[in-house]
Amino acid sequence: MSQTIRQQPVTEDLKQLIQDGFKRHALEKTGMDGMMEEAVSFVAYDGKKVVGVLVAALFWGQLRIKNLIFEEAYRERGIASELMARAHAYGLENGTTVSFLETMDFQAPGFYEKLGYKTEFARTGYAANASFIFMRKDLK
Repeated sequence: MSQTIRQQPVTEDLKQLIQDGFKRHALEKTGMDGMMEEAVSFVAYDGKKVVGVLVAALFWGQLRIKNLIFEEAYRERGIASELMARAHAYGLENGTTVSFLETMDFQAPGFYEKLGYKTEFARTGYAANASFIFMRKDLK
């Protein structure tokens, strides 16, 4: 058998192949797949305009905050805090007691700390002297 390796874009078919492989392996080893839910979004609107979005997913019994972004003009209005509160409620409704996220040091670690998140680990050495910060919060 002859193998070849090619660099190529990550297609939807490849994403599905990878996800199915992880699920099969996890089920075999643990009896659960850990990623039973698709990601959900919480979206803030001003009229019809999207001004903020939070994407979260249930991941191995915990709530993972994947993305949080909103328009600069809408900062300091409590929108991000409300989006986070909605995500936390979603996590609790689905049996999670821990929320976690990753952020860069130049993004919003201070904001997350105000919401009760604590840094578990910070990895240094990124471009522009940036650090990657892993944070968690107990929801109960």
